[in-house]
Amino acid sequence: MTKEKKMSLSETIIRTPNPHAKYTARTCGRLTMIWRSDPQYLTHHNEPYQGSLFNGGQYSRFAKKFATIENEPDWFITLNFDTNVWKRIDEDTCERAYDVFQAYTNLVMTNFPGAWFGWGAELAFRNTGLHFHTFGSFGQELEREQRVFLMRTWLEMTGSTNKSAFKPVKAESSIRGYLFSPKKKARKEQFRDMFPGRHMFGIVGKKNITFAKASKAYPISHEKKLMIERLVLDRVYLRNNLDPTRFLQYVRREFYHFSFYPKEVVDEIRQIIKDRKY
Repeated sequence: MTKEKKMSLSETIIRTPNPHAKYTARTCGRLTMIWRSDPQYLTHHNEPYQGSLFNGGQYSRFAKKFATIENEPDWFITLNFDTNVWKRIDEDTCERAYDVFQAYTNLVMTNFPGAWFGWGAELAFRNTGLHFHTFGSFGQELEREQRVFLMRTWLEMTGSTNKSAFKPVKAESSIRGYLFSPKKKARKEQFRDMFPGRHMFGIVGKKNITFAKASKAYPISHEKKLMIERLVLDRVYLRNNLDPTRFLQYVRREFYHFSFYPKEVVDEIRQIIKDRKY
């Protein structure tokens, strides 16, 4: 008996079930959404997916919202609350921290009226400190004196003398996906359990942001769906030596969205969706 040949990852994904299924897809900025929409499927489910780009919980809603920002971020800045000053975070200190963060962002917008930022709040491992991750732009190139001003202001407002409490890094568009990386799931859940009334994400300077418009909804075949999945698998995961296990599990769902992939990959996805040959 001949030994069965082990399938490659690409061969595995191309053999996904439901070969007669029909789907619908639409894009919006870096966001691609695909959902099952053939009558055979819908008759056995209560409601079809209606195509809203921003439905669902806060986590999912902001992942999609951030993906639709067309502006390119220049900076990824982590604003830490120094644990030598801000001891273990409880509800009272959390409220005070949010007040400081809002005051700081108000000051930034006053001094840089063209600025915009998306942000996410997070607890460090085992609740050893609160910090805000921000990505965006000041609307201009920063002089050294301006960077020093931003750092010193944050240290003064938080009562810290530790320069590492302000961590600026030059960033590209894909950095926004860092806020939603799977490895951060436990921290997000911890934050939600401790502070259920707090917003974990937000946007500052919306007037300076261009949000992408959603494309029309395109009907696509199961074959096109597999072509899109194989493109992402090859270009995003295999080419970069990333573990695709979670991705392969994720695309077995009958509704899902892709966010934060490189622009060239999203452009190729759009071409597949619109191509009438399939």
